[in-house]
Amino acid sequence: MESEKRDDKLPSNPPTVTGGCRCGLIRYIASAIPTKQTYCHCHTCRKLSGSAFMAFVDFPVDSVLITTETSSDWPRFTDWKAKHAELPSLRTIKVSPYATRTCCGACGSPISMVYVNAPEVIGITAGTVDDKCDMAKFGLESQHIFMKEKSEWYQMPEDGFPTQWEMEGVDKLLSK
Repeated sequence: MESEKRDDKLPSNPPTVTGGCRCGLIRYIASAIPTKQTYCHCHTCRKLSGSAFMAFVDFPVDSVLITTETSSDWPRFTDWKAKHAELPSLRTIKVSPYATRTCCGACGSPISMVYVNAPEVIGITAGTVDDKCDMAKFGLESQHIFMKEKSEWYQMPEDGFPTQWEMEGVDKLLSK
């Protein structure tokens, strides 16, 4: 019966985007077309990524399913929004009052972020998207946010993407 439950969670169409952590313990499937790509230059994203920024690809949260290896059940497909806290390998971290992030408990790869004021959208870390996924085909709107916190040493490329000093809607985050 457990396999019937898992099959109910699988998307009816082939997955749009797949990916996972560095060690392979966490895998995800996004069955919707991504809506946006964001390069966040905030202090938290820089420190968690170990880079000048962290890139996210946004999806409707209900379109993301996650798999994780467990000793008794592999793969285990789980609805991200409802049950990601049940997966022992997926760690939930809260480094600010504005968002909840997840990472692999084994290798530490950052996986996602969901803002408290936009729980219907999940930002999947772009570095975890599988190489075989042709993200260019989506023609995603891209942006740089939190430019006020950008590292002084980092030279921005002339990519033509819009930049935001903070982030659109940050006032809503701060008022929560």
